[in-house]
Amino acid sequence: LLFISALEPWHHSDVVRQTANMALGDLLFISALVPALYASAFWLVKYLLSTHAADIMKVVYMAAPAGFQEQQVVWGAVALSCAFTLLSFEFVLFLSAWQVPKGKLDNKNPRKQKEELDGLAGRLWSGHKNAHEAFPGFLGGVCCAVSLNVPYASIAPACVLFVAARVSFHVMFALNIDALRSFSFIVGIMLTALLYVRALSPALVPWMP
Repeated sequence: LLFISALEPWHHSDVVRQTANMALGDLLFISALVPALYASAFWLVKYLLSTHAADIMKVVYMAAPAGFQEQQVVWGAVALSCAFTLLSFEFVLFLSAWQVPKGKLDNKNPRKQKEELDGLAGRLWSGHKNAHEAFPGFLGGVCCAVSLNVPYASIAPACVLFVAARVSFHVMFALNIDALRSFSFIVGIMLTALLYVRALSPALVPWMP
């Protein structure tokens, strides 16, 4: 009773009510927005893969070395994703040296110092960490599909789109365009999930022959 009595003034305070209203509003907003974003990403990916898969591959073959086949495209996408994950740190490193006071660059505990970065450097550091989260799932999806003898031609367009989505994610993060950054992230997740679905239950994605 004493504990409840002590909390009573806070329970009726305007601050608590305002905080609760804000939290409820944010919850309702996220609850409506997230499903809409995932649904939009799914339909966009489905449209591109079912209607423009051949066009996607045509563009890739125009830019790739002569003799490139679907197999090289798939593993090339994996290699590019890995490279982007590693190279995204280089921008953070140079911006850290620019932002941190002279002589204060910490090489003994660099990750702790990176967490204190703000602005463009802070966003690029967050993007670098996100790249480490996205790459293993994509690699696993490719390995799952290949190990179950899914034709490379079936997953190559999805792999190309994944690389494009990740590039868009990093660019939008650098430019601080949060809505498109989040959408790019979700498109990448959707493409990764489709690799597993195509390998494990192809009947669910007949538009990925």
